[in-house]
Amino acid sequence: MMASGANSYLFVSYLADSILFIKTLKELGASPRLIWGQDAGFVEADFGKTLGSAVNGILTRDLFSPELGKVKPVAMQLNKIYKQRAGYDFSGSSARDFVGLQVWAHALNDAKSTDPKAIAKALNALHISSKELIMPWKGVRFGSPFPGDTQQNELGSGVINQLQGFPDGKYQVVYPFEFATANMVHPFPGWK
Repeated sequence: MMASGANSYLFVSYLADSILFIKTLKELGASPRLIWGQDAGFVEADFGKTLGSAVNGILTRDLFSPELGKVKPVAMQLNKIYKQRAGYDFSGSSARDFVGLQVWAHALNDAKSTDPKAIAKALNALHISSKELIMPWKGVRFGSPFPGDTQQNELGSGVINQLQGFPDGKYQVVYPFEFATANMVHPFPGWK
């Protein structure tokens, strides 16, 4: 990578490889302007715990950050309850699972039946507002811009998190701006 002269490094890797990449880049003294992980190993708790301050400034795509509670009160309230019961914060996966449960609750309430046709009709008419969701989405509504594909949440999106303040830091949301919990640090601040 370094020999290529690239100033941005993008990774899609599981935890062990994510840790190995960053350790190796640090040992070699790489000085990219940007390091970007595509969630997976870059969002696992052991990533920051293992690498400490070496992760400061690394970006990663995800679906959630507990820091969203700063800008979405419902995320703070529900994450607090979840953390009391589970012992840790929502992750992108568990937050998405929670929203899936919300979708089913809405669909069953709207269908007023467990009949598959009534549930399908309720799901096709479903619209959950952003205010009800812990996710940084504009809401939940099924459809798609692609002909014949109606099974997608057309109001869903991810976030760009940046690891800031490690070893005791957090995954801060830096984009989309309306959900940002911190300003993006750019270029990559280097190794500590």
